[in-house]
Amino acid sequence: AMAAYGIVNFGNDIMAGYRVGKVAESLIEESQSKQTLRNRLVTVWYGHSRMFVEPIQASREKFIELYNQSMLSGDLENALYSRLFYCKIGLHIGSNLDSIGRAHSIMIEQMTKLKQNILHNAMSSFRACTMLLRPGAYENASTIKGIKTFDELRQIAYNTHNEHLLWHVDIDEMLVKFWFKEYIPVTRISE
Repeated sequence: AMAAYGIVNFGNDIMAGYRVGKVAESLIEESQSKQTLRNRLVTVWYGHSRMFVEPIQASREKFIELYNQSMLSGDLENALYSRLFYCKIGLHIGSNLDSIGRAHSIMIEQMTKLKQNILHNAMSSFRACTMLLRPGAYENASTIKGIKTFDELRQIAYNTHNEHLLWHVDIDEMLVKFWFKEYIPVTRISE
């Protein structure tokens, strides 16, 4: 699964990465290894490589299963990462924003309590969801209590050299700008 991730993201060969990932998926399903390792590998496969070829909607429900399995095995980081993917995919495919907003709130509360390192990624998608859901939230985006702005999150990404966070922030902000038909900022962000 990690090899597929590397081929897709660093080798820029989506189909080769997908084929390696399919092999990994069959091996993962056959594996008698510890549940934690299996959950993490499936999270990488579904969250980073598979979605480039198969419809993203096909992956969403798997993340609830991974969340539950990871919580049961005590792998809180992977559980919350799976929940983040579930929320983010829901946001990108147009699921019910009320339900996504509630899921984000619970996730951020859990991440804060457990001091998880992906908290800023979750803040980015929660900000996007809130701005799309609440009337007036778009115009008053800097006032969403306790949630950093896209600019603040982007600065954190730059300061910590966290390209993954930067990717989340850019995608989420482009989604919001596109939704509100602000196409010129979308092209600026995408560069």
